[in-house]
Amino acid sequence: MNIDTLSIARDLKATELPVEQAEAIAAAIGRSVTEGAASKLDLEAVRLSLKSEIDLSRQETRTEVEKLRADLEKLRSSLITTVIGSQIAIAGVVLAIIKL
Repeated sequence: MNIDTLSIARDLKATELPVEQAEAIAAAIGRSVTEGAASKLDLEAVRLSLKSEIDLSRQETRTEVEKLRADLEKLRSSLITTVIGSQIAIAGVVLAIIKL
């Protein structure tokens, strides 16, 4: 943000403030505004940094989701195998009981 310190100094001089004081006040106002303000380049750098971090987080999340899906598929296969094995065992027991 640009501050027209010359214009501020002129306005202060117009109120019959001594020239040195008017210029000092205008310079102080200019410094206080510009020192604490972020420039467009500063904001762009922060935006790019945040975008990079967000993109990295998204990729890490995708990777974790893929791992969880793989684990879920393994568990599903294991459960199906266990259920089928149990059904075969029950069928064997039932057949053994029938033969008695």
